[in-house]
Amino acid sequence: MPRNSSYIVQVGEEGRFRLDILNNVFGPQSQRFLRRAGLKEGMRVLDVGCGTGNMSLTIAEFVGNAGSVTGIDISEEQLVVARTKAKEKNIININFQQLSAEDILSFGEKYDFIYCRFVLMHLASPQKVLRNLYLSLNSGGILATEEPTMSSCFSVPSSVAFKRSVEILMDCANKLNLNFDVGDKLFEIYRAIGCADSDIHIELAQQVVTQNPEKRLMEFLVVEAAPKYIANGVSTQEEIEHIAKEMKALTDQPGSYIGSCRQTQVWTSLPRAKL
Repeated sequence: MPRNSSYIVQVGEEGRFRLDILNNVFGPQSQRFLRRAGLKEGMRVLDVGCGTGNMSLTIAEFVGNAGSVTGIDISEEQLVVARTKAKEKNIININFQQLSAEDILSFGEKYDFIYCRFVLMHLASPQKVLRNLYLSLNSGGILATEEPTMSSCFSVPSSVAFKRSVEILMDCANKLNLNFDVGDKLFEIYRAIGCADSDIHIELAQQVVTQNPEKRLMEFLVVEAAPKYIANGVSTQEEIEHIAKEMKALTDQPGSYIGSCRQTQVWTSLPRAKL
C-alpha cells in the first residue's frame, strides 16, 4: 500500500473479511501464476503490499522451511492481522515489516522472487516502484506482478447498479490520479524499466464467480469505499445505499454470476551475473 491516502477501502480487521473474500476469488489463479513464473522451494521471497498476508502465507508454505518470505505493507493495521494469521497457522519462515513499496530500496535487501498483486494500481508512480523492485532482485531473480483492468468487471444479468459501481470506482481513481486499469499498461511499464520484450512473459486471467459471498465482492467494496467516494464527489450516501441494495438483489438471484476484473500477469527475471 502507498504511503499517501489514496487507498480507498478499509484496512486491518475492518477490511479483513473483504480481503479474505478477494483472495478466495483471485488466490487460486494467483497460485498457478506463481508456479508458472518460477516460484520454487527454498527461495527467498518478498511480497510487496502484502495486506493481511493471505498470499504471503501461501507462498511461505510453498517455499518451505528452506525458504523464507518477507511481507511488507505501509499499514501496521494490516500487518497485525497478517502476523496473527501466521501464528494461528504456525508458519515460522515468514516475517512482516512495515514499509511502503515506494521505499523498497531503503530496505537494502535482495530476493530470489519478488511478488505484488493489486499494488501498482494504488501508486502514483508505478513505473518507479517497479524499477526499484527489479533492482532488489538477486542475480537470476524473478519479478512477478498481477494488476487489474477494473473497467472489465461485468455481471450477468446486466445490472445498472453494478455498472454504476464500476463507474464510480473508476471516477474516484481518476480523481486521485490513479490508474485502476493499470493492468493494460503493465507490459509497457516492464519495457520502460529496461526489460527486453523477449524477457517479459505476459498472460491474462479473468474469474467468473457463481457463488456468494464471493459474488458480493464489488458490493462490499462499494460500501467500504463510501467515505472516499463521497469525499471525492463521485457519489452520495443515498446512491451508494441504493447501489448496495440492488447489487445484493442481483447476487442473490439464482443463476446470476459476476465477471471479476481481468488480471494482467507479467513476470521477468534479472539476467544472471556472468562469472
